[in-house]
Amino acid sequence: MDCVVVSSLLGIVDQLQLLLLHNKNNPCLILPEIDLDDAQIILSTLKDKLHFLHAYLHKPNPIPISSNYPDLQAVERLNEEIRDVAKKAEDEIESKLGDVYLAANQQVMAAAYEDLHRCLQKVVKDFECIEVRIRDLQTRHTASIQRYVRDGVSSSSKYDLEHDFENTTIGIEGDVEEIKGMLIQTSSSTQLQVVSILGDRGTGKTTLAEKVYGDPSIMSHFDIQAWTVEGEVQSKRNVVIDILSCIVSLSKEEISKQDDEQLAEQLRKLLMGQRYFIVIDDLWTTEAWDYICTSFPRNSDGSRVLITTRLLQTAEYTGSMCIYRTCSLNSEESWKLFCKTATSNGKCSSLPPEFEIIGRCIVEKCWGIPLVIVLIGALLATLNNSPRQWEDILFIISSCEDRFEILYYIFEVCYHYLPTHLKPCFLYFQVFPENTEIHVKKLIKLWVAEGFVNPEMNKSLEEIAKDYLCDLINRRLVHIHKRSLDRKIKSCMLHGILHNFCVKKAIEEDIMMVSMMEDNKYLEERRWVSHQDSCWSITNSSLKTRSLFYFKENLYLAKCSAIFLSLKLLRVLDLSLIKYWHGMPSEIMNLVHLRYLALTTIGSICNSQLFMLQSLQTLILSAWTKEYQLQLPTCKLFHGSKLPAGTQEQQTLQEFQT
Repeated sequence: MDCVVVSSLLGIVDQLQLLLLHNKNNPCLILPEIDLDDAQIILSTLKDKLHFLHAYLHKPNPIPISSNYPDLQAVERLNEEIRDVAKKAEDEIESKLGDVYLAANQQVMAAAYEDLHRCLQKVVKDFECIEVRIRDLQTRHTASIQRYVRDGVSSSSKYDLEHDFENTTIGIEGDVEEIKGMLIQTSSSTQLQVVSILGDRGTGKTTLAEKVYGDPSIMSHFDIQAWTVEGEVQSKRNVVIDILSCIVSLSKEEISKQDDEQLAEQLRKLLMGQRYFIVIDDLWTTEAWDYICTSFPRNSDGSRVLITTRLLQTAEYTGSMCIYRTCSLNSEESWKLFCKTATSNGKCSSLPPEFEIIGRCIVEKCWGIPLVIVLIGALLATLNNSPRQWEDILFIISSCEDRFEILYYIFEVCYHYLPTHLKPCFLYFQVFPENTEIHVKKLIKLWVAEGFVNPEMNKSLEEIAKDYLCDLINRRLVHIHKRSLDRKIKSCMLHGILHNFCVKKAIEEDIMMVSMMEDNKYLEERRWVSHQDSCWSITNSSLKTRSLFYFKENLYLAKCSAIFLSLKLLRVLDLSLIKYWHGMPSEIMNLVHLRYLALTTIGSICNSQLFMLQSLQTLILSAWTKEYQLQLPTCKLFHGSKLPAGTQEQQTLQEFQT
């Protein structure tokens, strides 16, 4: 996260330079203790220091097992110091900048500017000390650093978001055909039948189900198809909502306004008289099955349900007509799958001899687990052609002698080799609950608001963020969930095991906290706070909190009087699932650093002082009931002051001001 804070500081410096330039030409503003030209020089100096740090942090560090890299502990200590100094500088600068924005009169503003000026002078001195230490380390270890830069991670590849990433498979073709035959041949039984795919994690259960689900013969045979994921944390209610969202042309938010009985009855009516095919991925509990299957009509038309599960007891409980077991790949299948992901053309013959020798040793250590092989192959495909790096990776996975731990070894390796700018983007997936469908448009706007995206010439931040997402998909770390009719990626998901890894890693780095009833007291220690319980309690959040999410439904909130008092540096506030009563909470107007705001409410926001949110990039407003209309500020975009309930408009602050 070091690089994220440095990138964020660069954005803040740009913001300050524009602010000072504007005020320099303002004859009404008198700052007796500050020379604005001198202030601009300080900002330029600080910017140079930050660019130096940014370049240093983008160089790949040695992997932990590289014992020949000298003084690895010194590098780690220095990186930790950079993170601490950068975080402290970010907090102090934004706090002082907030005082400038909220100044009530010219005298108060002048005092706030003076405090900000002194703060910037101190920050420059702190970063000067850091730069001296970095240059000293580079001088002592030039040869080693140059080797790791030369053999390091290649720069982020640019991918078209419309590119059709292949779902790489080897060794399951026969299983696909067999399951298809069982599902389509209604002569075996016209009654509703269940087929189960059973296997350990990472053995390709979901991949096999996806191949069957998307097969043209399956799609033409069934009248209705739907896909849902239960997992360990998905509620039974949300599973039904997922199925309904695949059938009706309504958003999940609109569907979720119904109670449990209404949802079950609606699903039953839609499936009645139809030949349907439902996939329930990662089914864990028999209770979930009992809840879901009551909505499945017992039609005599060959309807089918396909489940994937790790638990034999669950598969048997569903009364499956057949249980298919996924298993490890043999050595030849493993090698073919490895080559398909590690080479540009997917052919084993394209590997040079020295790489093939190391590659076969790597494959031997993957235990025949498809997910392990695919992740390793995709990682190697992104690295420069360095046999040394392949040897380092072989050394790491060779130390794992447990097939049940190998996945987490691989996750660590893949995360370590991620380019610096992709690490926060990957970890950010953990703010969403496990098995959540994440819409690409929303994810892109959140990444931009968080400051994850590094500017490039002739490209918008949104376009660059799409490249980041496609890079993660190409590395098989993120999974495409849905595409639009024109084949663009509409939504994505994270594999359940990878999600658990992200949560663990983010907590280790002290940047995230998932709020449950018993751990709200720790929220003040985290940069990202994700509320996933039914209790609304964020009074412990503090200046360290930059992002706040709430993901539980059916919470009604009438007052927010003291909630936002300590969240002065908040950048992202997603309350879209909370039903607020009275327009927009007035306390939000003091969050001058807010860049992303999503709110579901009723009433009027016409009197909300949106102009105070000077950093706002994205504003999402929607009504949560049909009985009321959401009253918005009149502007040429809305052509009036009211919108029907349930509509959603997303605009920048500038558009509200037109």
